[in-house]
Amino acid sequence: MSGVDVQPPFRHVAFHNPALERLGIELMSPARFRQRVDAGVMAQPERVDFFMLMLVSDGSGRHTVDFVDYPLGPGAVIFVRPGQVQRWHLEGDYGGMLALVSPVALPQNTAVGDARRERDLLLLDQWPTHAWLDGPGHARVGASAGGLEADFTRYDGSERDVQLIRHELLVVMLQLAKCHAATGAISESAGVTQGPYRLFVDALEQGFRAQHSLQYYAARLGYAASTLSRACLRMEGRSAKQVIDRRVTLEAQRLLAHADTPVATIGHELGFSEPTNFVKFFRRMTGVTPAAFRQRYTGDRDG
Repeated sequence: MSGVDVQPPFRHVAFHNPALERLGIELMSPARFRQRVDAGVMAQPERVDFFMLMLVSDGSGRHTVDFVDYPLGPGAVIFVRPGQVQRWHLEGDYGGMLALVSPVALPQNTAVGDARRERDLLLLDQWPTHAWLDGPGHARVGASAGGLEADFTRYDGSERDVQLIRHELLVVMLQLAKCHAATGAISESAGVTQGPYRLFVDALEQGFRAQHSLQYYAARLGYAASTLSRACLRMEGRSAKQVIDRRVTLEAQRLLAHADTPVATIGHELGFSEPTNFVKFFRRMTGVTPAAFRQRYTGDRDG
C-alpha cells in the first residue's frame, strides 16, 4: 500500500510497498481499498506521486480529481497522474480494478527503441481523467485486466514476473489508448510536437512556482517560444503561456481549497511579488477572487 504523509495542506501519497517496490505496480479492487484505508483518511484530499488507473465494472459512485466530480459506473475509467489531487467519496458501491503504478513501471521519457515506441503509442499526456468505454471496448479491456489481475496474485518477485506483469499492464493501457483514439480523446497525429511538449511540461512542473515567463522556458530548453506554443496548441489546444497560467492557477486553487494558508502567503509561494498581483491574476483566470474561491469551495465541501 502507499505511504502517507499527513502534513498540510493535503496528504502526499507515494507508492511504497516493500514487497512490490521492484515491480512498481499494486492491484486491488475498490472494495479491498476501502477495507485497507481508514474512512476518515480516505475522505481527505490527497496528492499522489504515482499513476492511478481505475476500471469500473459494476455499481455506481463518484470520484473527484482537481475539483471535478466524475461519475462512476460500468465502463468508467479514471486516470490520475502524479501531482494531481484526488478525493475519494464514501458513498456509492462499485467494483472493478484499481491499479497504483509507480512511474518507473511505465516507459519513460528517456526510453529508447521499443520502449520509446510504446511510450509514444500510449500518449499518456493526452489521456482524459475520466472516460466511458463502449460495450466492446469494456469487454476487451476487462478481459486483459482479468489476466493482469490473475498473474499479479501469483507474483513471486522474479524478474520474469516483473516483466510479465508490467507488459500485461502495458497491454491494458495500449487498449485504453486505442479506445481513446477511437473517440477522439487523444490525437495520434501529434507526432513531432511530443518531444518539445514533454520537455516543456516537465520543466514547467519543476519551475512554475518561481517562473511564469514563456521566454524563460524557451531559453532553458533551447527552443523558440513559438515552437513551444505550437507544440502546446497541438497537444492541449492552448498556447504555451496559457499552459503556464493554467498550471499556476491550478496550484493556487489546490492550496486555497485544502489549506488555511493566508492568500498573500500562497501568492508569494507561487512567485507573485505583491499580493495584489496574485489577486488580479487569479481573478483574471477564474472570474473570482482567491478569497471568494476559497469560501465557495470550502462551503460546498462542508455542505
